[in-house]
Amino acid sequence: MFLARGNLKGASENFALIGQLCARIGAITGELRGFARKATGTITAISMKQVLDGALLLMRDRIKTAEALVNEPKTDVLVQAEAVRLEQVLVNLMQNALDARGQGLVIDIDLMVTPSFAEFEMRDNGPRLT
Repeated sequence: MFLARGNLKGASENFALIGQLCARIGAITGELRGFARKATGTITAISMKQVLDGALLLMRDRIKTAEALVNEPKTDVLVQAEAVRLEQVLVNLMQNALDARGQGLVIDIDLMVTPSFAEFEMRDNGPRLT
């Protein structure tokens, strides 16, 4: 319609947006395929930020719908893990928090590193079970 009206700027902006949305769809599809396939059992060095980014990509729409806030760690660390399984754990933790709290959820994620181990901590403001 923009082209039919001679509005090249509008058409160009829409084409750019379509390209961005296609890239996003490709990224989500890739994450879903990786998430859905069976884990390989292969433990490798993996960036916690990369794993967290994958989990957040899968949860993005649900987090946005719930108007939740996720405070990500400021640091990154390489851990020895199976990436798909670790991502599944993070997605499950976020889903549980969203199920319990829903609107107004705040999730704080921290990474603590010592010479012998890395600790991942996820806290939220949802109700506590007793």
